[in-house]
Amino acid sequence: MEQRLSLNIALSLLVGIFTIYLLTSLGFVFGLSINLSYILIAIICAVSLPVKICRFKPKETIVALISIVLLILLSGHISSQIMDMSNDGQWYHQTGIIFLKKGWNPIYTIAEDFLHQNWNVEISGLEYVNSYPKFAEIVAANIFYLTENIELGKILNFLSLAILGFYTFYILKKHLFKNNTVIAVVFSILMVINPVSLAQMHTFYVDNLVYIYFMLMVLALIDIDYSDSDNKSAYYIFVMSMIILANIKLVGLVYAVEILLFYTLYLKYLKKKNTVKMLKKMGVIVVVLLLICSINPYFTNIAQKKHILYPVVGTGTADIIDHNMPAEFHNHSMPYKLFMSTFSKVDNIPAQNTNKIKLKIPLTIQKDEISYLWLWDTRQSGFGVLWSGILILSLLLLPFIRYKNKKDKNTGLMVLGILALSVLLNPENWWARYVPQFYAIPIFVFALYLSNKSSNKYKVMSYVLCLVIFINSAISYKEINSAANNFTKQKIIQLNNMKKMKRQPGFIKSIEQSKIRDDFSSTVLLFLDKYGRK
Repeated sequence: MEQRLSLNIALSLLVGIFTIYLLTSLGFVFGLSINLSYILIAIICAVSLPVKICRFKPKETIVALISIVLLILLSGHISSQIMDMSNDGQWYHQTGIIFLKKGWNPIYTIAEDFLHQNWNVEISGLEYVNSYPKFAEIVAANIFYLTENIELGKILNFLSLAILGFYTFYILKKHLFKNNTVIAVVFSILMVINPVSLAQMHTFYVDNLVYIYFMLMVLALIDIDYSDSDNKSAYYIFVMSMIILANIKLVGLVYAVEILLFYTLYLKYLKKKNTVKMLKKMGVIVVVLLLICSINPYFTNIAQKKHILYPVVGTGTADIIDHNMPAEFHNHSMPYKLFMSTFSKVDNIPAQNTNKIKLKIPLTIQKDEISYLWLWDTRQSGFGVLWSGILILSLLLLPFIRYKNKKDKNTGLMVLGILALSVLLNPENWWARYVPQFYAIPIFVFALYLSNKSSNKYKVMSYVLCLVIFINSAISYKEINSAANNFTKQKIIQLNNMKKMKRQPGFIKSIEQSKIRDDFSSTVLLFLDKYGRK
């Protein structure tokens, strides 16, 4: 019962989110802007499609729907109570959400023109609004359109984490821990509490979403690989997750292609002809959906004579990495940067800071590193204070995995191969938020070890390591939650002061001239109807 319920919840939520995104993208093609019908149709699809795909019984569907409603209410409450405190989240991410909610069609109108058509202000960051993928902004804008509360757009983060948690439980219970529900629950929780996800779930940053939909693709492949017959739910989840991943941010497209290529080579090596045929059929669907959903930014970038991956690649690109990379990393190789960032203490040294990166003994905690755990884009040791020790112990345990059969071994190595290669092929893998899937490697190692023929002595070690992962994330979340609540209090005070000052001469002009992004000046300027100006 719990296994099917988990699949029902995960699939229903994913179908609903994907439908909102697909309908909005299709509407843009025909010149339509965001409207209420997208959410209404998404609700119908979220209820009906999982029943058709998996033949869920009425009782199972009702329980799943009640659970989903409770999840949405809880997510909405948390999102409304804690405001986005991130720089980029309050900057170009919220700008894009506001534009889309107000009627912007990114296929036919550039952001600069839409701004000037609707406001008499100048703001920065519009090159990112134009040229970055917009899955998260589109879904958040639909929620904003329905609720008139931009902070509720962060519901997407919580619902996506719920999808990952429930689908992880379904896969583990079905294939690895058939007779151990408790262990399946534990590993599902561990999969969700990635420190990168915890740091970004109260913000509009999107690296958290890259992690979630990357892992959903991998989990779907596990289900496909174990299945001897067609597995409709796994193929649907794989396709939807791939389209979403390719449209979260530019690196998501690269990751989606990497996963698909790796799995195709894996299938050809094992000579699984039936699965290859199914993937080819799926490929046609993926191409069609990508053409619909990826017109902006990929094709509009080309139409504007820019590189398809602008503003990261091509003429006039933004220098994102150099001013964020520690000065010590310049002119060093990728392995050096990855090693130093992984085995250093938690820190946030940017290029302007000449401080040296300090290595530390794994599984130790230094008092001064705790103060950086709340950041949404921590640069050194971004997976937490105990991460280096967790990684070392998982790699030491890897050779001792004793697989039950060849299928277990092939699937396990396939998953670890996808994860490892995706990390190693990213030249900026020193920054945790650019390779959030790195976090999943120890979790899969421990899960594979516990699910197969291994000695009790090492199984106890795996249980202890799972506890260490939980403690690592708990330490991070304590700091994140405290910082988020304190920031929200400060922001409310700031907003109340602005309400009092809004009629004063020169108030709007002073905000326009502000260069402080984390003072959310750009967002304020776009909410001018709330500050006495159209």
